[in-house]
Amino acid sequence: MPMDLSPNISLPRLTIRCAAPFVSPELLECREARSIRLGRHAENDMVFQDDQVSRRHAEIYPRGSNWIALNLSATNPVLVDGVPLAGELVLNRSQTLVLGNTPVTVEVAAHPGDSSRRKSEEIAGLVEYLSAMETTPSPEVMVEVTLSFLHRHCQATWTGFVGNEAEELRLRSQFPEDMAGLAFLSRELNRRALAELAPVWQASASTPGSVSESLGRVNDSLGIPLIDRRGGESRVLGVIHLYRRQGRFLERETHFAQIVARMAALWLGANREMNALSAAVRRLANRAGASGRIIGESQAMVDLRQRIARLAASPMSVLIRGESGTGKELVAEAIHKASQRATGPLVAVNCASIDQSRAESDLFGHEKGAFTGADSRHAGYFQQAHEGTLFLDEIGELPLECQAKLLRALETGLIRPMKGKERAVDVRLVAATNRDLQAEVAAGRFREDLYFRVAPVVIEVPPLRSRKDDIPLLVRHFLDRLSVSNQRPAKFSSTALRDLEAFPWPGNVRQLRSVVEAAFHMADGDEIGPSYLSLPRLANKWEDEGFNLEQAEKRLMAKALEHTAGNLTKAAELMGIHRETLGIKARKHGLLPPS
Repeated sequence: MPMDLSPNISLPRLTIRCAAPFVSPELLECREARSIRLGRHAENDMVFQDDQVSRRHAEIYPRGSNWIALNLSATNPVLVDGVPLAGELVLNRSQTLVLGNTPVTVEVAAHPGDSSRRKSEEIAGLVEYLSAMETTPSPEVMVEVTLSFLHRHCQATWTGFVGNEAEELRLRSQFPEDMAGLAFLSRELNRRALAELAPVWQASASTPGSVSESLGRVNDSLGIPLIDRRGGESRVLGVIHLYRRQGRFLERETHFAQIVARMAALWLGANREMNALSAAVRRLANRAGASGRIIGESQAMVDLRQRIARLAASPMSVLIRGESGTGKELVAEAIHKASQRATGPLVAVNCASIDQSRAESDLFGHEKGAFTGADSRHAGYFQQAHEGTLFLDEIGELPLECQAKLLRALETGLIRPMKGKERAVDVRLVAATNRDLQAEVAAGRFREDLYFRVAPVVIEVPPLRSRKDDIPLLVRHFLDRLSVSNQRPAKFSSTALRDLEAFPWPGNVRQLRSVVEAAFHMADGDEIGPSYLSLPRLANKWEDEGFNLEQAEKRLMAKALEHTAGNLTKAAELMGIHRETLGIKARKHGLLPPS
């Protein structure tokens, strides 16, 4: 066993006592540098006639100016203050060791140089703690490091931390973790520390009847609130807990723990402030980026950006209305990125593409075995969007049965995966539609109560034909991106631009982008003339054929399908809408056979 036998090291006196008649000797004192062995074998320095004691059970030996305890038995533990001894233990003051069924009192006398030595140890410990703080990556790890450090330096049986939920530090941690059900974190101690905003030192043995039942199970306890006092404002981040089953905390230990708690509070407060600042920077960057993608200087677009900025900070659901291709998803993205949820997920779902037979599973998830083919657990769109935004595009396409479950999820904040347990989700809903949902409600195809839930606020996205002054800006934007990715400059001729401005754009911005991309790739030179524009010849007939939206939609779809020889994908690209959307609407108008 390693020993430091330097003659310059002065050891404190070690005293081992045991009142049991089957232990010999009952008293053993030593201050010389030698090992002391305890066990059942007659060759030990202290012999136990206890069947639960191993032949060579424990050893106490010197190292430097300390006495060290070590368990030598592979089968029988040594309990120190009721806790199994794991590895080496530096003995100090008075401690109780239990070998088998026999308690032994071990006392280490005060050393003349203890005061200066312990101060040096505390300073070295604080330097060690500061070094650990420099490389700690997160609040969770910081709390873990602090509890481990205090457990070791303050001779605590266990330590713990309870975060203050009002400050969004919801951590609850304990060290060591393997206390086999013996450890606890007292609610009463936590409450008092938060109420008094000062350390609470509670010795339960000295105040019988005045402590909670849990604190009565320990001999001493200490609760220290972590208070961030920077900037003239006090924020309580949580409470550090220290417990000792045997003996009392010394005053120097409580003082040391308060210094460490103050350092931890500074780190956690600075980390909280830094994260808040980083989140604000990301929100501003996202807001600028999202707004920057909404191209247009017309009054309609200026008003749209202002409305997005006002609504982004609100937690309310938003319904975005507009024709296909106007950029409803881009508006939803801008709302999300300018909101407090910007760091959370944005989950976009096209309701028209959801298989009706799997709609419940897609939205709310399912557990393994919920139905044939459910080979594993699936997190639905609501769970995926937790603490973020769920964007339901074309919400009017949801089947009625699913609408009822969607309404319940929005009203209660609770979802139930198929064959699973109910769980809470924190989701902001942004929906979009190109339908008149109030007309759908009147026709019985959309629930009225769901409409009021999803549409407390409505944003109208203007069609491209009502903001034709923005067309040159949009064209320039699309061309710039194409020129960079293809390393070829390009521009539209003035005649081609006039043709673009004169077209009614039934597919709106999405259709404009498709036309610009096609013209860019078809053109031979840097200037793109009108001959490269793939525009359906609809402009001259627009007014002659009336303004009924349903009929106009049907005519445009029929023309697009005719122009592409019935190719659904190409017709959708020509109109600037999703293929699934075109298929659903074309079947609705009888232009395609039922699926």
